[in-house]
Amino acid sequence: MFKRAYLLLGAIVMVLASCSDETIVYQDQLTDSITVENDEAVLQQNVSLLTAGAIDIFASGSPNLSLSKFNDKDEPAGDYPLTQVAHILPPVFQGNLLTSTHVHVASDYAFVSYNTAGETYLGAVDVINISNPRNPRLTSRLFYRNAD
Repeated sequence: MFKRAYLLLGAIVMVLASCSDETIVYQDQLTDSITVENDEAVLQQNVSLLTAGAIDIFASGSPNLSLSKFNDKDEPAGDYPLTQVAHILPPVFQGNLLTSTHVHVASDYAFVSYNTAGETYLGAVDVINISNPRNPRLTSRLFYRNAD
């Protein structure tokens, strides 16, 4: 009998203690931690056409380790040359150089994520318009100050 009373009393105390009228809103902190760059003049300075050109393909006998696993019996991929059109310079935020971590392509846009190595939590996302494959345009850059 006493065990049930203690269990009931404990359950009532837990229910009352878990109910709180305080509401914490994180929205204000979120807007302070995000910076968006949409100025086209600033963004286009990060698109470099200096490295444009054909990408070299090495022969299977090359000392390049990434190609050493293939042998002469493999069929060639085809007669399609690879061409680099442009190079997007990685973002620098408050003196921190970010490095790319992932690329996702969806219809006419490429989304590139960036982060920093080490203890600093800093990330970025580039939105690149690739509707014209010969002239990619960096349309937006978003910086996160509290996340990778």
